[in-house]
Amino acid sequence: MNTNSYQNTQPNQQLFVRVNNNITDCFRVTSLDLQVSTTSARNADLLACDDDGTEDGFRTFDLTQADNDILPIGSTNLSVAYYETLEDALSEQNLITTYTNTTFYTQGQDIVYARVEDNSNQCFGINEVSLFLNRRPDIEEQVNAFVCLGENVNINSSVLQSGNDTNDFDYLWSTGETTENIDITQAGTYTVLVTSRITNCSKERTVTVTASGPAILSEPIINDGGTNNSVTVVIAPQSIGDYEYAIVFSGGNIRTYQDSPVFTNVPAGFHTIYVRDKNGCLPETTQDISVIGFPDFFTPNGDGTNETWGVTGVSADAIANSLVYIFDRNGKLLKQIRPGGSGWDGTYNGRLLPSSQYWYRVQLDDGRIISGSFTLIR
Repeated sequence: MNTNSYQNTQPNQQLFVRVNNNITDCFRVTSLDLQVSTTSARNADLLACDDDGTEDGFRTFDLTQADNDILPIGSTNLSVAYYETLEDALSEQNLITTYTNTTFYTQGQDIVYARVEDNSNQCFGINEVSLFLNRRPDIEEQVNAFVCLGENVNINSSVLQSGNDTNDFDYLWSTGETTENIDITQAGTYTVLVTSRITNCSKERTVTVTASGPAILSEPIINDGGTNNSVTVVIAPQSIGDYEYAIVFSGGNIRTYQDSPVFTNVPAGFHTIYVRDKNGCLPETTQDISVIGFPDFFTPNGDGTNETWGVTGVSADAIANSLVYIFDRNGKLLKQIRPGGSGWDGTYNGRLLPSSQYWYRVQLDDGRIISGSFTLIR
């Protein structure tokens, strides 16, 4: 056989060696045990998702997760140790088990070294472990949505909104559906697990769906008959929604919405309340109201303006049993009129009364008694 090299035929093999003395022809036979080490391991890539809770492009890697990729299949008596530098691996100094990448979202730029040793001899090998940190799907994790009563709403994984190709992801909703978007009709909490087909990284999105709907109105609270009338819109308890309010005065058509259901300095007259759902659920709810008022003055001079004095904001049917009494400064009853009628023209028994201050007293159908004064101007 070739005395300079030999190809073993078994992992552990015994050879016999004969040593001859060429001068004396003496010889000796001994054995030589061959042991083959399998420390010639493989380089490895260690992949991780940035799922440590911060998603800042950095993560601590568990290096032991690379053991199976480094060690040969079926190997025994081998151990792996990790080091930050090649020098540390050669000198077996500064052993590490975890490593935090120093390159933002490293894609193989960060490398650590694995030292593989055969525990049955002194053989060892050193291999590179390249670290790859991948982003999770770029979606917002907590979102809110609304569903209008009796309708459906489409909720989505938001992958499309983040500029990604939706075909690069798999979806699993808590409803069992596997599409990017789903239609729901009930309020509740829905989750979707979005997984990248490229990196296998996942992120869960929670969509909290709240029911909403048009307002149901109860009787409003109206404080009227004075100088600062107010109207409070009353929402019925069975209403489900977030509302804003507007009031359109007699002869107007402009709606200015506000968050408060209370309106102050409301003029006398017939008005319309509008209530709409901030979440867009239709229809808008309307309610017609009347605010009672008493003019401060009237001018019965024949020009066609303010010719009579009477109660405003009411109809004859609304307070059919109410009466208004008008007195002079001495308490003399001058006129008795009904709200919603033609009013008082400033005369008494056909005689024009002079410019002066006059008083009124009215008892409404709801039991309220309102009194005050006004001016006749000629």
